Amino acid sequence: MATVIGIEKVETNYYTGSALIHYDEKKMSCEKLIGILESTGYFDLLLAKTSDDMLEEGVEEAARIVAEVFTDEL
Repeated sequence: MATVIGIEKVETNYYTGSALIHYDEKKMSCEKLIGILESTGYFDLLLAKTSDDMLEEGVEEAARIVAEVFTDEL
């Protein structure tokens, strides 16, 4: 396995298709890390979602379901 200076640990989750990368901000910037992942084909910034994006989508879906339930009961 190749070693990248600044990367301390990588955890992957097969079921969610996600990876958690622990890195030392003093040795590797977030921008550099994203650049490495993009250049190797492991990440596409245009398709990425932030935690805020995912939370917003979840809240919108929950609101849709609640509205549907209450509309059906009326």
